Amino acid sequence: MTQHVLHLGLHRTATTTLQDMAEALAPQMAAHGIVLLTPDRFTPDQENLRAIVRASRALEPRHRKWRSILRRRSLRRDLQARLTTLVAQASAPGTAPRRIVLSEEMMLGAAFGRRGQGFYPEAGRHLRAIRQVLDTPVAEVHVTLRSYDSFLTSVFAMRAVNAGNVAPFEVIGPRLSQVRMDWPHLIDLIRNLIPEARLVLRNFEDSTPEARLADLLGGPLPDGTHAPVRRHLHRSPTNEAIEAAIALGRRPDDPAAFTAQYADGTRFDPLTDAQKESLQQRYRTDLQNLRARRDIDFR
Repeated sequence: MTQHVLHLGLHRTATTTLQDMAEALAPQMAAHGIVLLTPDRFTPDQENLRAIVRASRALEPRHRKWRSILRRRSLRRDLQARLTTLVAQASAPGTAPRRIVLSEEMMLGAAFGRRGQGFYPEAGRHLRAIRQVLDTPVAEVHVTLRSYDSFLTSVFAMRAVNAGNVAPFEVIGPRLSQVRMDWPHLIDLIRNLIPEARLVLRNFEDSTPEARLADLLGGPLPDGTHAPVRRHLHRSPTNEAIEAAIALGRRPDDPAAFTAQYADGTRFDPLTDAQKESLQQRYRTDLQNLRARRDIDFR
């Protein structure tokens, strides 16, 4: 029976680095019956997992009146067919997939709302949409958690440059710092929406992309498989890059090049020591409680 595995990120936990490694491994792993699907950021003009995830949002619209049930059914069938085609293209000829790994952090939606409405404010809607596309039991769900203080500042920095039109940190930072959707609540949401799956957690601070990739593969690399080289991708923008992006008032035409212009600037570090310690203590407590749960495989 084919196992379906979801890798949900989180954002800013070396997810892009892991996905880059997975893309390099994909042809070799396909020969062993493991299909690895990622956002494939480097060929955005081609069909990829991110395009399907984005289109799936219409299956769970915020206001259902605008899209009829029949149109949603048609969209669902179309997205299922597109995903089936992607899997077939990524499979080795004559080898039936035994494990299909879907790695895409946007399955949880944006890391925070534009007005600071907490972490992953639309995770439930996005996961319900993905469930409709899969229409099959999920064997495993993998999530990597990160300390609230560094997660908060890192996702804000990336969002300010890559999304554009984001309010300054001093405006939305206080709301984000309240952590209304903490990690236990997010894990509970995932558990409730995908109850059949084994939930595998790691924390960013004590794990490597290589270890998390092995989790997704179901074990170490097969003999004869060449390990991919790790590349550090999507480095956090500097304070100067963030200020320039906010002043621009829109998404830069090339966020990566825009970030590179200010690479020698100062590190974005808006939290006080007291704020950091408070968020870190909350994180340590939450990790301790999650590790104690019997319904979670915390590695």
